[in-house]
Amino acid sequence: MKWIARCAVLGTLLVGMASTRAAQSSAQQSPQSGYTLQAHVREVITDVTVTDRKGNPIHGLSASAFHVIDNGVPQHLATFEEHTGAEPVNLLQASVGNAYSNEAVLHPPRALNLILIDTSWLGFLDQAYLNIQLEQFIKQLPSDEPFAVLARRGHLTMYANFTTDHQRLLDAIHAVIPRFPRLTDVYENPSHVVDELCDYLEPFPGRKNVFWFEGAAGLALRPDPTSFANYEDMSELYDELESARIALYPVDARGIVAPADPANPLMTRDPTLLDDPTMSEHLNMEDEADATGGHAVISQNDIAIAVKHLADNDASFYTLTYSPQEVRLDNRWHKIKVEVDGGDYQISYRHGYFDDGSNLSHSEGPARQRLLQDGSTVSPVRMVPIALQIRVTPSQQVAALSPPVVIQPTAPTKKGERSYNLHYSVPLDVFPQRTVGTDNQLLLGLGVFAFDQHGRSISRFVNTVTLSISQEHMMSTPADARIGFDQQINLPTGEDFLYVAVWNPATGRFGTVQIPLAVEKAHKR
Repeated sequence: MKWIARCAVLGTLLVGMASTRAAQSSAQQSPQSGYTLQAHVREVITDVTVTDRKGNPIHGLSASAFHVIDNGVPQHLATFEEHTGAEPVNLLQASVGNAYSNEAVLHPPRALNLILIDTSWLGFLDQAYLNIQLEQFIKQLPSDEPFAVLARRGHLTMYANFTTDHQRLLDAIHAVIPRFPRLTDVYENPSHVVDELCDYLEPFPGRKNVFWFEGAAGLALRPDPTSFANYEDMSELYDELESARIALYPVDARGIVAPADPANPLMTRDPTLLDDPTMSEHLNMEDEADATGGHAVISQNDIAIAVKHLADNDASFYTLTYSPQEVRLDNRWHKIKVEVDGGDYQISYRHGYFDDGSNLSHSEGPARQRLLQDGSTVSPVRMVPIALQIRVTPSQQVAALSPPVVIQPTAPTKKGERSYNLHYSVPLDVFPQRTVGTDNQLLLGLGVFAFDQHGRSISRFVNTVTLSISQEHMMSTPADARIGFDQQINLPTGEDFLYVAVWNPATGRFGTVQIPLAVEKAHKR
């Protein structure tokens, strides 16, 4: 299991353990047993981009201009919302310098954009060209526009979380490309890459735009998958993309590709396209985009300009929701058709879904109520992620400044290792407290998992941590105060990656941060 997928599994296990304990605690405290009402209501969320023939967004359309047809049946819109791209920007206060945070989960920007660099079909020269184009693209970004950088280089790895620090984005890109292929690069099936991508992006609310820079499209996605044999087996892939609200923007990082040698079997996988072996690859890219509501960038040398135009406008779209009347849970494909009155528009949207029981109630929809035996109702507590901030500093530099409050000092470093200090900053009011003498004790769960560049586990720490604060200090602390503490960890030199999780042991409320580190050798004194 690769790095992001492994982290998602670990996070799920930790949440499961915390939620189980919370449920047991709740069952002991509440004398009433209850029932949860279940209803098979399929809420379909369709993000629709409407542009003119030049790709400029069309604003100001009313709900009456949209017509949604589900398997030939006109649908009544439950909600309608226009996103103009001019909404106030939620400035990210984290992911700058040596600080990392999950603030984007709580205060998402108006557009969640991500760069995915896929070197599986890119040679060194193509990577070098892409590196230049991405440098130009990042330098042209507005200072308040965050991006994230992931890479499929043997396995899917996060190199920069959502950040407005454009230097960090450039550093992440330079850490990935250009590189000569390595013998250790064993590329995952593209569908597994999507699994990991959805695990990473699903906690973030709203629509996500993934700019997938690649050399050839290997993902078997179609706007209508019923053309495939046994197409029902693809339902999980389509369900994940729908649930995470991911729009794919495949980008041919090779630019305009000259016709290849017809005698080369690697370049002519389809004998009917010998004159242009890239035609089938470009058709696949366009299908990927059409299936998810994105847009493909193909046969263009000015990649930076083309992607910049899309990124400038991808926060402008309309969100429509409806509930189809016939939910049979028969795993059949439901075809969606969206029509818009008023002009010769280009329309992009997700063209359908599987009726397989997935996404019966959307995570961003209204919460269901719990009915107790006496007839009263209790609204469930929403598990809003914990806002977690971490500053990562070589321990030698921290010791030179001031002695930190360390909850877990490390053992002496071994040869080829370097010690790092993780300084946490978490909200004070999200953890259970108990009074012991003149102190208030806070209980929090803490998990740190370290992996190397090949996805191999380096070290891990999972435990419940107790922090003591004097009652006098607590009385003078504002409601939104944060508490800081430190932890030390030894890491080998090279590319290492941390997955850090903090949770409330009583309720299961959770927060995570992923941190990429280029660990350098310690300087000798």
